Amino acid sequence: VALFTLFFLLRDGADFLRRLQRLLPMDQEHQERLLKNVVDAVIAVVHGSIVVATVQGLLAGLAYWATGVPFSLLWGVVTGFFALLPVGGSALVSIPAAIYLFLQGENVRGIILLVWCLGFVSMVDNILKPLLIGNRLGLPVLLLFFGIIGGLSLFGAVGIIIGPALFALLRALLDLYSQEYANADE
Repeated sequence: VALFTLFFLLRDGADFLRRLQRLLPMDQEHQERLLKNVVDAVIAVVHGSIVVATVQGLLAGLAYWATGVPFSLLWGVVTGFFALLPVGGSALVSIPAAIYLFLQGENVRGIILLVWCLGFVSMVDNILKPLLIGNRLGLPVLLLFFGIIGGLSLFGAVGIIIGPALFALLRALLDLYSQEYANADE
């Protein structure tokens, strides 16, 4: 569904945006500010996700190398790509790598890999992503957290982007309202 929707948004997005702008009951300047906030939110989420996935892939790749997993560079890159998934993420690669070590009789190395990847590499996502995205959007981490969780529950995987974008849109609308309301009082 997400790929199908993305195809049509990329193909017909400019036309859809023009129609949406005609429906908004505000002047052009306010419309542009709102749309800029939404675009900034989407870019912040995508960039934040890519940076976090890269860090996770690098940390996991180093752990694979240190514990003797063959082709550790390849598995680090694969872990980085899997880290972009909202469910499972880097654990989808690191758990089978640890199982491989256990099957090879390397129990200590398997435990070290599991503790490192599940304890540290997975936590990078929970700590670094809200900080990176929240700082760029100017949203408190708690609101960003609820935006991501709410987006995931309502929209599925694409909700990671839609949830924070909706919070950024809400913030922009409230900012516009407070500016207009403050100007009306003066």
